[in-house]
Amino acid sequence: MQIKRLTTFLLLMMAMPTMLAAADLESRPFRLRTFKMAPAIDREKPIGRDFRSGFASHGDSVVGDFGEGWVGSRVFTGDKFNWWFNAGGEVTSPVSNLGGFVVFGIREGKVFKVDIATGKRAWEASLDSFTDRKPVLAGNTLLIQTSAQVIYAIDYQTGKSLWLFDAGFPDGLAVAGGAAPVVFGDTVVAGLASGEVVAIGLQSGKQSWRTNPSVSESRFTDVVGEMHVKDNLLYLTRFDGLVAALDTKSSDARLVWQEKYPAIATSTHRNGKMFIGCVNGDVIELDEGNQGRQVWRGNTGSPISTVTAAETKLVSAGSDGRVFSFDIQTGAIQWHDFLAYGITAQPMFLQDGIYFVTGLGNVYGYRL
Repeated sequence: MQIKRLTTFLLLMMAMPTMLAAADLESRPFRLRTFKMAPAIDREKPIGRDFRSGFASHGDSVVGDFGEGWVGSRVFTGDKFNWWFNAGGEVTSPVSNLGGFVVFGIREGKVFKVDIATGKRAWEASLDSFTDRKPVLAGNTLLIQTSAQVIYAIDYQTGKSLWLFDAGFPDGLAVAGGAAPVVFGDTVVAGLASGEVVAIGLQSGKQSWRTNPSVSESRFTDVVGEMHVKDNLLYLTRFDGLVAALDTKSSDARLVWQEKYPAIATSTHRNGKMFIGCVNGDVIELDEGNQGRQVWRGNTGSPISTVTAAETKLVSAGSDGRVFSFDIQTGAIQWHDFLAYGITAQPMFLQDGIYFVTGLGNVYGYRL
């Protein structure tokens, strides 16, 4: 009997690689298409490249940094370039399509507004330092937060500075690509490397309140992911694992509820739910309307860099190149793929699917 059991065990162990390979093959999705947007970089295969700027879509074209300070517009399904723009430095902020113009910042501290159809510069502005956060457009006011924690309000038509608010230079190192400012009513809220959030008048540039939801001994307490406001509650996530809701109507932004998780790299929101991605690979759905109650929790086994919520799916990407699709209701993993190089840029949505770009400039598309 013992010999029979041992034989069965050995047969199972021998078959395991084939079984795992078959399961892995079945779980891989059909790739819509793949492109090499930066062949020269792909040939060099650098050990590490943090390509957070990504690409912005425009009709059948994409706009982004193609290397050595050159920003261009390229037909997505071909090799034709519509235009080139010499930015004069590395693009550090996400390239954003805002009302027919593309806005981006470079390492030297300049911000450009460029016509997305022609590549002609509308204006450029010089800031105190570079920005690695997404620019936010509120009416005719462009809001940009720099690495030195200065928030700029810029007239979107002319590029002239309306006001600036200096929240204080970070005491130590800061996490790259923190949360972008969020606007509700006549208020701008910015998250800081100290873990604090500060409210500023959109028109006046004056501080309304400043608070730290929870004091932490963690080395990094930066506000990360997406902040948003619903029913007067400000929802935020921090790198130290804090998830919190603050009452924006109270004079001191009273803490309504909080939860603690492993280090959080990113977050997003959809239909009253918060989705967070953690450095340890956890992907978690929380119910905002129920004091942040956990709905489901899964683990990808790789550090999360982006999470994107669609109608029925949640798609996460990792800094080691792994992409996972979850059922948004249950958290069940539907498929996964391995792109062999880190992903830090937010994905693009085009007509037929979602597209991820790796640090090598290679783009992979999937149907949602």
